[in-house]
Amino acid sequence: MNFSRRLFAVFALVVSLLIAVPAGTPVAFAQLTNENPIDWTIDTPFIGSFGDSIPLRVGQYDDTNDPRFTVYGFGVRHIQDAHGAVPPPEVIDNVLQNGTCSSVIPERFTCKTDEATVIFSRNVDIRSGDGLPFGIISAFFNAPDPGCRC
Repeated sequence: MNFSRRLFAVFALVVSLLIAVPAGTPVAFAQLTNENPIDWTIDTPFIGSFGDSIPLRVGQYDDTNDPRFTVYGFGVRHIQDAHGAVPPPEVIDNVLQNGTCSSVIPERFTCKTDEATVIFSRNVDIRSGDGLPFGIISAFFNAPDPGCRC
């Protein structure tokens, strides 16, 4: 889809949303930021398959203050909130070294093996103060295939 069609699609969506809400109706917009503090401490350093640094940081807890939705955190704290436990370092390292990786958002990657998935960002966030990439957003074991007779 070319740029002008994408722009038109976004414009049409915005207009349709504006028309759907009668004038004068108060619209409550949801919180878009996670209010939990961030701990930029590196829990476990990893090296990606291209030799780049991919740290697992202590991170940020998920924000569940609004019962309608969750604003996700990242790192160890998010993984514990969302998935219960952080996969062992050797599992994460195996995914980073041998997994199949894809990227829809620039510098954000999802790498998978049959065993686990790791999502990370190569972008540097200046708030960390260490000049290293943001690192691992999430890591989790994959659910078994319900059709598998393993």
